[in-house]
Amino acid sequence: MKTKVVRVLVVDDSIVPRTAARAMLASTVDLRHVGEASSGADALRAMEATRPDLVLMDVHMPDMDGPATAK
Repeated sequence: MKTKVVRVLVVDDSIVPRTAARAMLASTVDLRHVGEASSGADALRAMEATRPDLVLMDVHMPDMDGPATAK
């Protein structure tokens, strides 16, 4: 039986959590890193371009935070 690979977009205004998430995703077979964004506005564009199954997003970001972006 073939396992579905989950496409993941990482969103955080800080590079350190994005780098850590990228490393974690690289070591996991069923998860594929499809992109990153550093702001809510960038996240919306990236979501449209990559169509991820899952978005790992920081709650506290300048301008448009995680909850506002999710709406």
